[in-house]
Amino acid sequence: MCTTKKSTKRQVQALQTKRKIYDVLCGLMKEKNFENITIEEICRTSGISVGTFYHYFSSKEDIHQKLFKQMEEALYQDLTNMEPEENVYKAILKFFGYTAQYTMKLELHIHYLNHFNNKIFSNRPSLIYEQLHLIISKGQKEKEITNDMNADEITDYLFIIARGIVLDWCIQNGQYSLESKMHTYMKLIMKSLQMK
Repeated sequence: MCTTKKSTKRQVQALQTKRKIYDVLCGLMKEKNFENITIEEICRTSGISVGTFYHYFSSKEDIHQKLFKQMEEALYQDLTNMEPEENVYKAILKFFGYTAQYTMKLELHIHYLNHFNNKIFSNRPSLIYEQLHLIISKGQKEKEITNDMNADEITDYLFIIARGIVLDWCIQNGQYSLESKMHTYMKLIMKSLQMK
């Protein structure tokens, strides 16, 4: 019984330490380029030793991968729990609204999202990709979305457009609302995909 309590406490502490490292790296990336951030600086700012850092992560790049994975899982949970829409058109607009919100929350457009080409829109297959694919397949089945392209092609098409919008937002240093721009452009694109 005692061992279980200690183990649980250790697990909680491990999660807190990892979260602190994530947060510190995110904070530093708002101030400088990723290449200019050292592991020593991350450790000093986090108040941990270099050994502790390497206990949780193998490199700075490892933090990136795990951060994106964690973000993708959180976004996936929100997307699967979102209120059902009356039609697929609105569901897709809401889907990209959520992804834009998550991207904006990171506030790393200058040094991070642009550098890594916004992995949330580029991994296939991924949880996010599969979620959109399901919405599109449903839309085609219910004759709301064109069958001129298959569900894979439409999903790829929408992600390519989303990636372009995010890239522009990065290049513009986040000078406009990504969510608003995403909504405007996706609304136009969705008109071309609706069943005639």
